[in-house]
Amino acid sequence: FCIGPDMTQRRLLSVLNARNIDGLLIFPLSTPGAMSVSLARFSVVAIGYTLVAPQFHRVATAHFDAVLIALGQLRKRGYRRIGLVLDEQLNPRVRRNWQAAFLAYGLELAQLSSDAILPLSPQGGDDAFARWMRSYRPDAVVCGGAHPIRSWLANLGHSVPDEVGIVRLAALRADERCAHIDERWTDVGATAVDHLVGQMVRNARGVPRRPTLTLVRGQWIEGDSVRRLQASIRASKR
Repeated sequence: FCIGPDMTQRRLLSVLNARNIDGLLIFPLSTPGAMSVSLARFSVVAIGYTLVAPQFHRVATAHFDAVLIALGQLRKRGYRRIGLVLDEQLNPRVRRNWQAAFLAYGLELAQLSSDAILPLSPQGGDDAFARWMRSYRPDAVVCGGAHPIRSWLANLGHSVPDEVGIVRLAALRADERCAHIDERWTDVGATAVDHLVGQMVRNARGVPRRPTLTLVRGQWIEGDSVRRLQASIRASKR
């Protein structure tokens, strides 16, 4: 069921009651929001962070870990001056975990300034990106969004991956063939179903007193936007 102009929350509740449905999976909402109708008689699991209220049990991909995986891989391959390009609309949808992990990593290494992070709107930003590249001069870019980073770098005359590496924190631009983090949404969905079935078996309904958050760790996917690992190791030994 899709909530929208033809299916308000109140109408949805009447449909669920008429069909005797008692278990709900709430997928990520188009915009963060709340349920205004009572779901007290349902077992509920939310996916992601966009359901702001009530606080049900939820399952999400481990966005914080995704950044740690990406930065770890980049440093293994010899990249040192790493920047983060953030989609301003996606950032709150992932509860700012990408930004938080990047800041924590940088503070630990004592090699990060606020200039390393470039927030961009989803639709534009090539001029801002060009200015940022000239001022910050990263040798690798971690991208939290769907911006055409590889195309922008080519237009600026930068060679990928030798001069600048690229890692995407989600598979949002298959056309650019970038190394990225697979968010493992199939596993997120399967885990959410497992939790929901468990609640239904236990007859656990409504808003839980102690809501839980289950995280599914993403997986590194190789791509030609970063140096090959073995080649980087050989270069460092020389």
